[in-house]
Amino acid sequence: METVLVPVDFSDATPKVVEAAAGFVAALKARMVLLHVVEPIAEYVPLATSMDVLTTPTALQALDPQPLMERLERLANPIRQKDSLAVLCEVQVGLAVDEILERAQLYQCGVIILGSHGHGALYHLFGGGVATGVLKRTQFPVLIIPIREEKKHD
Repeated sequence: METVLVPVDFSDATPKVVEAAAGFVAALKARMVLLHVVEPIAEYVPLATSMDVLTTPTALQALDPQPLMERLERLANPIRQKDSLAVLCEVQVGLAVDEILERAQLYQCGVIILGSHGHGALYHLFGGGVATGVLKRTQFPVLIIPIREEKKHD
């Protein structure tokens, strides 16, 4: 069975991405993996004369994934019921792009479906974005769902 990876960030656009992905997955008669990645928290700790970034493992170890899994399940259940699709849910801790690519490899995904917030050129120049990072490094096909609201013209 073909697998489609759908990483979500629980933003306001997440339902739109999941809905679009469900239609695509249903057409393929594939299974969907909904993935949410919790990125490590960085703290700045002065060491000698410079500032170094350190992750805080205690905060990550204290993370309770259950509420996040429940949110994923709330997204997955209507798809399972309405479209009779197989939907797996996963929560991972790590860098979003790295975790997305690892999961895509693990499941040998036929496609990764991502939402794009539609940030401007400066955002991508200085910060990039998850979609851009995945596109630069993946070996899997990627489908980008634009989630910017259309401006209404009077």
